[in-house]
Amino acid sequence: MALGKQSDRNGKMFVAWDEIPKSPGHVFYDRLQSILTKNRFDRFAEELCAPFYSTGQGRPSV
Repeated sequence: MALGKQSDRNGKMFVAWDEIPKSPGHVFYDRLQSILTKNRFDRFAEELCAPFYSTGQGRPSV
């Protein structure tokens, strides 16, 4: 424990999500996203993986 007056050196501890600076991103990923969206890749992947998802409530209780 130190002697002396404590000051608020840390300032604000929490930052809201919308206050965080955002990077401009990368052209490659912007182009990839547009291609995947245009060709409905999300829908394709969901339909492809659908048989592996349970339609019930999950595993039975013990």
